[in-house]
Amino acid sequence: MMNAIGHMLNKTSPITIYDSPYSVKETIDRIENILRERNVTIFGRIDHGAGARQAGFDMQDEELLIFGNPKIGTDLILDNPAIGIDLPLKILAWSDDSGTKVGHHKLESLFEKYGVHNKAVISNMTETVRAIVTIAIKNP
Repeated sequence: MMNAIGHMLNKTSPITIYDSPYSVKETIDRIENILRERNVTIFGRIDHGAGARQAGFDMQDEELLIFGNPKIGTDLILDNPAIGIDLPLKILAWSDDSGTKVGHHKLESLFEKYGVHNKAVISNMTETVRAIVTIAIKNP
């Protein structure tokens, strides 16, 4: 069962959401390991839940992973510098009443949003991110 926020995200957000059988930390650990195995640069990992708890809030677990490959992303930025606001790529995992969710932007939207000419790069990025998430959340 999906909560109100998850339901809203599925209907209106440009984010693809998956259910994960793992905790938020395990899900992001698994994704990070796959990215490192593929020599993808990890630019950062942000634990929103820990930050919120340090600030005195009662918040569910939520972590953001920021990653990319400058050899690929730079080509897109050279085509349209404004796309840099959406790069590097991000994957977010969070928990709610129904379990752990993991999501990423629908990367196909970058093509229309920025009018970049290299549609093949974005299609490849889309398939790669989907494959990484799918492998990471595969049942044990």
